[in-house]
Amino acid sequence: MFQYLENERGSAIAMLLLIAVVLLILGTALITNAITEKKIAVHQELGTSLYYIAEAGLEEAIAVKIKDFDFIDNIENISCGEGKYDVEINKETEFKHCIESTGELKGKKLTLGAIVELSDLYKKAVLVSENLTIEKTTINGDLHCNNHLSIKGPENRLLPTGELAGSLTYSCPVNKIDWEGGNGSIEVKGELYSKGNPFPGDWRVEPIPLPEIDLNQILNQHLFTKISGKKEWREAPGYGKVLDKDGKERQYLYIEKGDLTISPGPGEEFIFDGILVVDGDVEIKGSGRVNFEGMIVAKGDLFVKNRVNVELEDKKVVVLAADKDVKVFGEQNDCPENPVFGGDLLLFSKGGEVTIGHQKMKGEQFIMDGIIFAKKTAIYNCNLTYIPGLSDMRQRYFPAYGLVVTAWFQP
Repeated sequence: MFQYLENERGSAIAMLLLIAVVLLILGTALITNAITEKKIAVHQELGTSLYYIAEAGLEEAIAVKIKDFDFIDNIENISCGEGKYDVEINKETEFKHCIESTGELKGKKLTLGAIVELSDLYKKAVLVSENLTIEKTTINGDLHCNNHLSIKGPENRLLPTGELAGSLTYSCPVNKIDWEGGNGSIEVKGELYSKGNPFPGDWRVEPIPLPEIDLNQILNQHLFTKISGKKEWREAPGYGKVLDKDGKERQYLYIEKGDLTISPGPGEEFIFDGILVVDGDVEIKGSGRVNFEGMIVAKGDLFVKNRVNVELEDKKVVVLAADKDVKVFGEQNDCPENPVFGGDLLLFSKGGEVTIGHQKMKGEQFIMDGIIFAKKTAIYNCNLTYIPGLSDMRQRYFPAYGLVVTAWFQP
């Protein structure tokens, strides 16, 4: 009987040992699992933090590119929470840039990338028009006509500039290409095209829609000083000045129910940096100096009869937009002997005609660096050069004309 009890006692001890081993194994597994889960959680938290840090670098670089697409410098050692990021920007083509942002946290790194490009409109934006007439005009860049193209006389050329090949595209039928009774011609990529040698059929493409400008967006985005009635200024008024987002002092003036004439006299200078919005017509004339940077928006017509931004050290960006006609030295008696519009110029007409120069200009050929968007455009005796730089003003007020993120990637 004692032997039986001893056997029972031995079995119980063995069972207890077995249970202890099992519990030990389970406890070890649980502890190991908890440690693993904690490591996974820490790793995931680190990975998420790294992702957001790298993404912050991408967002900053894209914001910079929207403001200045030509910016290709590196952005280095920028603190972000407990980590930091470095951004590298590489230029793949004139219109396509690659951004890589590397986030760093606790000795770990993660890189995210994006491809940013300028929109199709921008790439063809030296001149986009529904109805286009050119005479004695050289265009350095590409042009596109949607509806009706008229080529007058023999002295017309399209030349390459930058990455633009000097290409011509059109969307109108062949019978809406007017060669001025057979006398008109234009040189494209070294070959002369005329009524006897028409454009190739593959130059005909889908229409390119014209951009729109949102006046309410402009008025709501800035603190405008509103004044009423017809105005004639020999020098810019001193009111309407505010510190803009970049800390620079600018003027925002809105003339309600009136026209505006800018007419400095001999020895006088009209200096303005900001935005002028006018309910009626705008006319820039006089014999004094006009130095302007920013935007003029007219709900009527906008005529330039005086030289603007002559001999400035810094290139100015000027946007002239009107609901009706825009004319820059558009009549013979408007034009000085040496017509000048210095800086980069964007001309936009919502429903009227943009006219540059005229058939009987007194002085030299009008030289213009910039871009034209209009339903109807007429250009005479002009040398128009495409400007590749994307200014903040163009991007902000012409949404169709700007930067597009075409790809996101992780190297």
